[in-house]
Amino acid sequence: MFQNIYQIIKQRKSYRTYSRQIPEASVMEKLKDATEEGMTEQMLQLFPSMPKLPDIKLIKITGETVPPSTYGVIKGACIYAIMGISGNNSKQLLTASGILFERFILRATELGLATCWLGGTFGKSTFQKAYIKAGGNGNVIIVSPVGYPASNMRFIEKLMRTLVKSTSRKDFDALFKFDDSSDIWETDEAKLIKQQIIEILEAVRLAPSSRNSQPWRGRVYNDNTLVILDINCINPDGKFACIDMGIALCHLFEAATATELSLTPLNVDYKTLNFRFSVTQRTKPVKKTL
Repeated sequence: MFQNIYQIIKQRKSYRTYSRQIPEASVMEKLKDATEEGMTEQMLQLFPSMPKLPDIKLIKITGETVPPSTYGVIKGACIYAIMGISGNNSKQLLTASGILFERFILRATELGLATCWLGGTFGKSTFQKAYIKAGGNGNVIIVSPVGYPASNMRFIEKLMRTLVKSTSRKDFDALFKFDDSSDIWETDEAKLIKQQIIEILEAVRLAPSSRNSQPWRGRVYNDNTLVILDINCINPDGKFACIDMGIALCHLFEAATATELSLTPLNVDYKTLNFRFSVTQRTKPVKKTL
């Protein structure tokens, strides 16, 4: 569990210029632990039959090592995290990749380190060789530099952040809808649950995505006595749609854990990237970290 997931989510942003400083040994050890965390039991409910989860490896760039290519996008990074998957690029595996890698990114942020999701702007062959050398087994699909940001941002980085609108997000009401047509929200308990759902959806709203596209949409409604949360993708066949939805689900689950809500999958459709959950309060709530 994260110490304060909401603060970490707000703190995380993409950095493309690094100071060349290698993190301290104690930080590197915690970073390595983060690559091996895997998913929580709640997350694994989405993947009951997956034989092998995606794998993350760390590589260190020293003075004698030629850095793998990022086509000039990344400068000064001495550590890279590389994720690979075995087998075909199924929507299940790609969604799991998004969840796992974003969880790693949030751990790195918690450690005070900078990162940057790279889905296409890297030389795949050079990173593939580095991944295999580090003990990886599979095909590289995601890369991120990890380290301390440089004191000054390069012009190209400022330009890229402007082009992809890195700091902007769609308004909450443009992404998520509540069905207020019934009296389900009238009781004090229901009002509390609604406020908690708003909190976890705000964590989803702030999630990174390819070109900051924010392809997720949510709807909250009641079905008899159940509160239902639907999260779906507006472009399920997009190149990075599965990974983007995995990132959103990572934020959803981690925020729900911190907000004392339990999300139980009712229906998972990987073809359309639609995820339906029932929402209840935990019978044994965890300590809040807001």
